[in-house]
Amino acid sequence: MSSFLKYIKNLPASLYGGMSPSLWQRLRGSNSAPKAVAAPTEEEQAKDKEAVQKAIAEAVSAALNGDDFTKAVAGHLATQLQPSLKAALDISTVETKLLESNAELSKRIDESTALSNTKLSELSTLLDANNTTTAGKISSIEAAVAHITESLVELGYTVKALQQSVASPDTSLLASHGEKLDTISTGLNTLREQGPAPITGALSDQATKLDTIVTELAIIKANAESAAALNSELSTLKTDLESSGGKQFSGIATQIDNVLKAIEAQNTTLAEIKAADVGSEVLAGVKASNDSHNSHAAALAELKSSYEAQTATLSELKAANISPEILEGVKASNEAHASHAKALSELQSASIQPDILAAVQSSNETLASHSATLSELKSIVAAPAPAAEAVDLSPLSAKLDEHSAHLSEIKSAVTTPAPAAETVDLAPLSAKLDEHSAHLADIKSTLAAPAPEVEKVDLSPLSSKLDEHTTHLTELKSIVSTPAPVPAPVDLSPLSAKLDEHSAHLTEIKSAVNTPAPAAEKVDLSPLSAKLDEHSAHLTDIKSAVSTPAPAPEKVDLSPISTKLDEHSAHLTDIKSAVSTPAPAPEKVDLSSLETSVKSIHTALETQSTTLSEIKDNPTGTTVDLKILSVVESLKADDAEILGEVKEVKTLMQKDEKDQSAEILVEVKEVKALVQKAAEVSVKEVEVGENDKGVPVKNGVKSEEAEVAPAEA
Repeated sequence: MSSFLKYIKNLPASLYGGMSPSLWQRLRGSNSAPKAVAAPTEEEQAKDKEAVQKAIAEAVSAALNGDDFTKAVAGHLATQLQPSLKAALDISTVETKLLESNAELSKRIDESTALSNTKLSELSTLLDANNTTTAGKISSIEAAVAHITESLVELGYTVKALQQSVASPDTSLLASHGEKLDTISTGLNTLREQGPAPITGALSDQATKLDTIVTELAIIKANAESAAALNSELSTLKTDLESSGGKQFSGIATQIDNVLKAIEAQNTTLAEIKAADVGSEVLAGVKASNDSHNSHAAALAELKSSYEAQTATLSELKAANISPEILEGVKASNEAHASHAKALSELQSASIQPDILAAVQSSNETLASHSATLSELKSIVAAPAPAAEAVDLSPLSAKLDEHSAHLSEIKSAVTTPAPAAETVDLAPLSAKLDEHSAHLADIKSTLAAPAPEVEKVDLSPLSSKLDEHTTHLTELKSIVSTPAPVPAPVDLSPLSAKLDEHSAHLTEIKSAVNTPAPAAEKVDLSPLSAKLDEHSAHLTDIKSAVSTPAPAPEKVDLSPISTKLDEHSAHLTDIKSAVSTPAPAPEKVDLSSLETSVKSIHTALETQSTTLSEIKDNPTGTTVDLKILSVVESLKADDAEILGEVKEVKTLMQKDEKDQSAEILVEVKEVKALVQKAAEVSVKEVEVGENDKGVPVKNGVKSEEAEVAPAEA
């Protein structure tokens, strides 16, 4: 270092000695008293400039070619490389990473085990819940089948009752109507024999009987309503079957559809039965009774004018309460009866004209024929009537209303006091009786015609359908009552074995990581030595190039360069002291045990993949197996993450080992570039001062005051 400083100290003298005599003279002349100096020529200026540049280059080359500078550069290089070498050769970093990876692996193993236990418990709970739900569904199916069976049994009973009602029609209404016709005929005979005296009592009886007929007609209507109610019950049963069928399994749904089709066929049959109208025979008898009622009503209308007073009295007696007015009415009625009886006795005692007697005789004959005709009607009505079509009863109801109105008028007319009896003209009555006879003859001829036979209704298809339904329901009940197969137990032993293998492999990995690493081998630094030799050769070339004798340069102010070189010397001294400290020998890291553990984990994972493929190829079709597959897949994913972490640790260790020499080479290249950059020197243009003749002034600086700018390292 002292020789280097001595060289720098003597550098100005050498620079001064290397200047040309003309330049020296000009400098001395500038320092002496001012005098006129001849301006240098262009050739002299070029020579001076070249000499200055050459002197500066020689000085810098001499400084860089010294041993001290080379040692300083080497020390700085060693200082820069020492932290990287220490970090690259420090095995504690690798051990720390391995310990962290080991802790992470242990943590993940524990989490995976806990997760596996949780999922297994969830699978067990799911199996229990599934068994409970299955048992509940089976019980609900049994209840639904029992309900369907009961509904079909009730439907069978209803159909049988309907068949019986169709097979044996009720003739009680016809018999009752025949009895009523007999009663009416008896009343007419009594009227003919006894006169108007019994009519007052008979009218009330007829009104009562007509009310009874209205009630029975309402019963007939109720039968039609009961048929409609039966149809609505069948529709309700169909709706119930559809709603219950929608809640069962798909296999039962098909059979329930068959049941619904059969019920629809039954509905069709019932509609046909309804259209056939079982009570057609009764309606035919009622029609005949209506005809006779019409004839009787006509006769009663003719008698209305003669018995208005008596009818009114009877109406008042029927409507009024027991009071003095009723007693007065009864008294008046008795008086009227007495007057009527007196008039009749007078008629009997009076001489009857021959024509009147003839008319009465013809009337008696007509009444006799009427009685015979009524007897025949009774015998015809008692016989089973043929099946008749549906009859609209609204005209009958209207006729009954008219009868009630006529009876009310008759009652009001009877209440009117009868006038004194005159000679009775029975010709109109005889004419009316003739008309009645003609009408009765027509009715007799109509009824005497042979009635069509009642067609039998074939209910065998309905019965066969019901038998088929019963058979299907029996099969359904036997199928449902069969105990459901117990689900096969899920064999989790392969999964447990795989988990045990994983635990064993992870234990081996943990033990291998905890084992202290063997001593590392020495690091081969021959590439670094070769690079340093190359640097030495380059520096030798630089030294030989600089050692070439150069012309004596002019005096240049190199104080900035000296300052920079002093700073460089200080840095190089620090580098030298840092490099002198011996670096620790790197240890070799043995990764063979770690590689073995990784290979064993990889083998175990391949075995798991094979087992999973077998499980997927043989699906059980249950939710439990899907849950087990999802658990195994999650375990496989955890194992893959663990294997990835181990591979990352291995890759990191290999990368640290490979990058040691590369980092050293990079640092050497950086030092080489620094040295080459420091070797480059730029010199500013030197100008002649304005005191010389013909010397230009550039940038306001005189040539005598111009200095050479030092080159920055």
